[in-house]
Amino acid sequence: MGQVSNYSTSFDSKHLTEGKVFGSSGVPFAHQVSVKTGRRKSRWAWLLIFVAVVAAVYLAVIHPFPYVIEMPGPTINLLANTQIDGKTRPIVEVSDGKNHPTSQVPGQLRLVTVSMRGGPSTAAVRGWELISAYFDPSQNILPYSQVFPEDVSAEEERKVQKQFMTSSQDNARAAALTALEIPFSSKITIAGVSEKSDGYGKLKENDVLVAISHNGVEQQITSTADLYRILDSTEPGTQIKVSVKRGSQLETIEMKTIAPGEEGRKGSLLGAFINADYHFPYPISVNIPESIGGPSAGTVFALTMMNTISGGELIGNDSVAVTGTMSPNGMVGPIGGVVQKIYGAQHDGAKWFLAPDYNCDQLKDAKLPEGITPVRITNLGQAADVLRAIKSGQTDKLEVCPHK
Repeated sequence: MGQVSNYSTSFDSKHLTEGKVFGSSGVPFAHQVSVKTGRRKSRWAWLLIFVAVVAAVYLAVIHPFPYVIEMPGPTINLLANTQIDGKTRPIVEVSDGKNHPTSQVPGQLRLVTVSMRGGPSTAAVRGWELISAYFDPSQNILPYSQVFPEDVSAEEERKVQKQFMTSSQDNARAAALTALEIPFSSKITIAGVSEKSDGYGKLKENDVLVAISHNGVEQQITSTADLYRILDSTEPGTQIKVSVKRGSQLETIEMKTIAPGEEGRKGSLLGAFINADYHFPYPISVNIPESIGGPSAGTVFALTMMNTISGGELIGNDSVAVTGTMSPNGMVGPIGGVVQKIYGAQHDGAKWFLAPDYNCDQLKDAKLPEGITPVRITNLGQAADVLRAIKSGQTDKLEVCPHK
């Protein structure tokens, strides 16, 4: 009995030992630990994948990024008609008592624009848009701070762009009439003076320019055309006398002119910022949507006005897009988004694109769409000559902007 009891005890001990080693199911316990550990690792892996997916979706769709994306915008044929209060009127309307049937012209002069994402008036840029824009040659990504002040509101931005547009149209009217030798008058006042100017501390804000004297010869200033004509023929560093009306008093300021900041530009400057109150011989209206702002349509406005007043002298059968700011003396200035504007113009059928001198040089590394030729322009007279050359088909001497 003692042996049986010993055997039973031995058997039970062995069974318990095997239970500890193999488990109740008879499966090795070490394997059970491995299975449980694997399941925990699998759960962590799925959790990490879930977190990564959520983060990716958040960054791609929800999280705003401090960038601005420039894209091709709509274009407008300024030689066409538009509807205003149920009436058909030219987009650029010259009310000089003559008939100007611009809509019957087969060719086109296109105003070009840039659409923007991420500015004060538009939705913030998301991650998927940045990725899309990066691989699209027609789009451009810029840091927000490079385009807008940090604290500017949408309303403030719209107001600034509207002011730019108003000034652009006034400058275009002045430049076009000057180029066509049609007289007009304007009151020119000093808005500010550069510290680099010899007139700093001498010329005052709200001074009204009356005349400029050099070598004993006084020339009256009745318009911006007079002012620029005088300065364009004056060498930098020339001693002059500037007559201004300050309040009710007439003052004479002795000062030297300074060199223009633009390379290659002739003449000199006063080094002052001016405001001009124009008095044109007849109304010249620009009927475009108020949503379009900025200064970059000045050149195409001026060319359209010249073409309309001259009875279609500049445009034939071709579709030509133009960009560039315009000064009252006919100088073409640089703009932003030139590549995007070329893509927009090509999309709307333009075959030629007139670009400011500065922007023309920017195109050498740009991938442009096929079927449109960018041409360099520097001033209104030369831009008009480019249009005449395109109209006549004599384009072999046009200066094409270098590009890919």
